[in-house]
Amino acid sequence: MALALLVGGAGSSSAQTRDASAAASIAVSPRDDGLTLIGKAHALTNAEGQARMIVTKTGLSGRVSTTQGGEFALAAGESADVATVGLSTSPGDRLTVDLTLTSGERVLSTSRLTIDE
Repeated sequence: MALALLVGGAGSSSAQTRDASAAASIAVSPRDDGLTLIGKAHALTNAEGQARMIVTKTGLSGRVSTTQGGEFALAAGESADVATVGLSTSPGDRLTVDLTLTSGERVLSTSRLTIDE
């Protein structure tokens, strides 16, 4: 929530780890015309898999959705950026960011961030 407040809005976040090998998190960085959203994977033990970050923005200009991601392989204690999305925002926009880390059919971890500008 503190990250969302830094960019001038209210927001909430949640994370759930389902497998002890990796944890997902979402970082927010303000920029002149909006935000950069960074999906991160943090290895608790050696971990490899796929990351998928879905960003949905709704507001006066309509609805936009994008998906980013890829594969990761990390040793215990390592972290990596697994997805990055930069977008412009306006007052009244609502962002929902969902990051999921999987390995095969197993969900390792999920994280959700909601920001109201």
